[in-house]
Amino acid sequence: LMSGDAINLAYYENSDLVQSAIVTSGAALRIAAEKGSVESVLHADNIEIGMAPDGSTLTSLNARDHVVFDLSTAQGQPAKKVTSNSLVASGTAGQGLTAASFTEGVEYSEIGGAPPIKRTVTSRTLDTSLKGGLGKMQEATFIGSARFRDDEGTQAAGSTMRYNMESGGVVLTGAAGEPVPRVVNAQIQVDATNIEMNVEGSKMR
Repeated sequence: LMSGDAINLAYYENSDLVQSAIVTSGAALRIAAEKGSVESVLHADNIEIGMAPDGSTLTSLNARDHVVFDLSTAQGQPAKKVTSNSLVASGTAGQGLTAASFTEGVEYSEIGGAPPIKRTVTSRTLDTSLKGGLGKMQEATFIGSARFRDDEGTQAAGSTMRYNMESGGVVLTGAAGEPVPRVVNAQIQVDATNIEMNVEGSKMR
């Protein structure tokens, strides 16, 4: 479901099936979720989408300026959100969207749930694989000065941070000429070229 001050549609030749759409000025795209989950919602100043010949499968998506993406989550799970200034997603007619890249001032957050948590990750870029749709992220890779923090006082930093949203696994890696990855909390400080940890519920281990 698309909304905005102006929507321009293009159709496949000799068909009423939508080939592409451009939504401007307060654009929003709502993506249906599985039963028992909250829908995904994408907001941006401008959104452009491309559709497969079936007229319903998204194969490309570009969002620009003030991008805010609320991910689909199951009832009772933490709310997940990505903000940036640009989003580019691509895929195929057979699989739908398979990859997405958020750039320019990326911030990812997880807030709420039971027990309640608050986690934030910032970086220059967030690359993610998708399960056939923008609301179905499997793993996020934060690239460029990745910084993690939570409300328990844990802080982590590395050139790259890979986060598995399903298992809670986190891998921090460094790059030549940049500071060594670091994890700090109330008990320990770890500095290493490669750090693996897991965030589960309100705890890190």
